[in-house]
Amino acid sequence: MRLCYLLLLCSFLLGCTTEVTQKKSHFDHDHEIPDHWPRDLSDASLKIRDRVRFCDLAPRSEGEMILQLTELVSWVPEIAADTDLSEQVWIVIDYRVQTVQSIISGADHLTSDCREQLENLCVLIDESVAELRTPHLQRLQETDSTRPRQKGAM
Repeated sequence: MRLCYLLLLCSFLLGCTTEVTQKKSHFDHDHEIPDHWPRDLSDASLKIRDRVRFCDLAPRSEGEMILQLTELVSWVPEIAADTDLSEQVWIVIDYRVQTVQSIISGADHLTSDCREQLENLCVLIDESVAELRTPHLQRLQETDSTRPRQKGAM
């Protein structure tokens, strides 16, 4: 009888013996990240421009590229929100995204207006990224200019 209790106790302590793979994050169950998910805002701008160029080079694939463009554009506000951009700049980006989405949704090919709006969005993204980098560069230059120079250094 003791043996039964001992085995029962061991089974409770050890738990199930099936192997379960560990999750890498709490969100592993949500979905897989698409291959064209941008690393950051600069990458989003680059990928949008690449998809527009690809539409020119391979008109047969334009439908797939428009789908990816739609996704890329829709992700821009989320990616921008993960940066240190001011709320005012984020609002401008979000508004521009909404404008582009209204033009591109349901499109079967890229019109000249759509291309222009996509390029305007990319320019806005690029300017925003430059704005993010400027304070960092200024701090680096200020730090560098306040350091005492070593003798013999030019």
